[in-house]
Amino acid sequence: MVRAIVVVILNVLAFPAWTQEAQDTARLADVVISAAAGPVDRSKAPAVATVLDGRALREQGVTSLADALRGVPGVSVARSASFGSTTTLFVRGGERDYVKVLIDGVPVNEPGGDIDVAHLGIADVERIEIVRGPASVLFGSDAISGVIHIITNRGQRGMQATGVAQSGSFGSRNGELSVQGGNGAARYALSASHRASSGILPFNNDHRANSLGASVGLTGLRASVRLTGRRSAGRFEFPTDGSGVPVDSNQFTRELRDVLGIEGTALLGSRADLRLLLSHSALDRRSANSPDSPGDS
Repeated sequence: MVRAIVVVILNVLAFPAWTQEAQDTARLADVVISAAAGPVDRSKAPAVATVLDGRALREQGVTSLADALRGVPGVSVARSASFGSTTTLFVRGGERDYVKVLIDGVPVNEPGGDIDVAHLGIADVERIEIVRGPASVLFGSDAISGVIHIITNRGQRGMQATGVAQSGSFGSRNGELSVQGGNGAARYALSASHRASSGILPFNNDHRANSLGASVGLTGLRASVRLTGRRSAGRFEFPTDGSGVPVDSNQFTRELRDVLGIEGTALLGSRADLRLLLSHSALDRRSANSPDSPGDS
């Protein structure tokens, strides 16, 4: 695939005094929060876990959650047809409804445990944690074979704006814009992305996926609160009938997904803290197949 990439990064410090601060060179051990009740060193986690860095994935040209997971051991990604068609996950040989998917702690599986990740992008993702093996004790019966936790950007000190534009084969186009900033107590992150492709079939095979994300957080000495919101919309056009023959010029499916979460943490003592998560997840998926001609029944 031939791909053209343009990346623009702008750093602006919100307060000039910070320009004199020394850079933090401390290297902390990698932690994973999805394998236990709280953050734990990945080497000591009670389950096999993999952590994918969102920035590293984007630098490799990865734009979708499905493509990000393809190289993870024990995880299989199955797509039914062209770009944007139904895409499901299988972890360690389990069924597709055995994987719990979370976005900032908010479950996004459909009733019954199934999930289609075809339209989920990673433009605003800080990291992706994949826990392989039974995790139903923590996350319920949907997590029989594993958990995939998508953690979005939380903001950073100062201000950073990033823009990306990409194009490639099959009429693929990708655009991303993100802004992060804040100070020691308050941080924010905003993002927008657009992905599109003309598909692999000669007609009526376009795919479009758009997303908007926002995060605002406040941190004190003994308490913190974070508000996150994400809206993603996707449309997939497909001309094939039940036998796979491309005969339909206007058949399509679309979905609209909203994810909202408010997470609060309070430190009760040296060995105890209190966490509260209020969440909302909604999915509206529809399909349409109007008559191609007056004689189409």
